[in-house]
Amino acid sequence: MPAQVVLHSDDVRALETLAQQAIEQQSLAQPASLMQRAGLAAAEWARRVLPDTARRLLILAGPGNNGGDAFEMACHLKAWHYRVQLVFIGDIAALPTDARAACERWREAGGVCLPAVPTLPAGQGFDAVVDGLFGLGLGRDLTGEYAKIINEINNLDIFTLALDVPSGLCADRGVVRGCCLRADHTLSFITLKPGLLTGDGPDYCGQLAVADLGLDVQGLLQQLREQQITGLDDG
Repeated sequence: MPAQVVLHSDDVRALETLAQQAIEQQSLAQPASLMQRAGLAAAEWARRVLPDTARRLLILAGPGNNGGDAFEMACHLKAWHYRVQLVFIGDIAALPTDARAACERWREAGGVCLPAVPTLPAGQGFDAVVDGLFGLGLGRDLTGEYAKIINEINNLDIFTLALDVPSGLCADRGVVRGCCLRADHTLSFITLKPGLLTGDGPDYCGQLAVADLGLDVQGLLQQLREQQITGLDDG
């Protein structure tokens, strides 16, 4: 992998804010939100890394923006004639605004939100799983239904992709929060995160890739550093 920027989650969030402001000032030739860009980038990446025979996909969408990325990805893959089933066990009304809009697009496209991982007849299972449960925002150990889903997937012999960060891995410190999904490939959005490269990260991330979402990451990073220096001077 070529040299990549590595940022902690707080800096990534600040960079995302600057990036969304920049997107809103651009033409509408590209998707108008970071989430829409992330979903498209993830779908295109999945087409590249999935085995040629993988057509039956299970996508796990979480209760935050990582779940929104998964909804957007699911829309594209369904339109490209993959057989997509999606699990979402949260409250749609409680989703962040962009993620809720992505969920609505999924449902308008004929997609269904399943409340649990379905049990399929022998020989009719999934070819691959996409993990879009939790990303940067995870601040607790995973327990309950989410832990059950992660352990269920980990016990399957199935090709697995993770969006941004494998669910259960601390993006900053690379430690497992209760349990963690073990991915074959992970697509990190905008920049790498330290936790993907340190601690338990390498054991759970598989092969890493980065999607810059069409952003001038170096330019945004310079802008962020200038703002931070200004803030220190003002203090």
